[in-house]
Amino acid sequence: MVARLLRVRWEEELDSGYVAAARARGLSPRRVLWVHTLRNAAGPLCTAVGLSLPALVGGAVVVEQVFGWPGLGTVMVQAIGARDLPLLAGVNLLLALLVSLGGLLSDLLWMALDPRVRGT
Repeated sequence: MVARLLRVRWEEELDSGYVAAARARGLSPRRVLWVHTLRNAAGPLCTAVGLSLPALVGGAVVVEQVFGWPGLGTVMVQAIGARDLPLLAGVNLLLALLVSLGGLLSDLLWMALDPRVRGT
């Protein structure tokens, strides 16, 4: 998913006017590709990766159950089985904090990559 998103965004950036202007100025194709287009294409990619943390945790639950590794997923499954609502609420709170932290980190990374975002 990440590679496809980057490819689509990269192709959109390659069709933009500033890329044609950079090529007209005589910049090397490698510099145009890596410096000019990658920075602009990486912003939505950072957001997608940062907000994919819930999917990683959901996959961890399956892996923990299959291989018998103790972890947060196992704690969550045991809390559901035992109807331990305070523990389940705590796990959900932790997961919500992780998702929020992932969104914050992706926004900070996007700000570092794209200076146009800093002013908004």
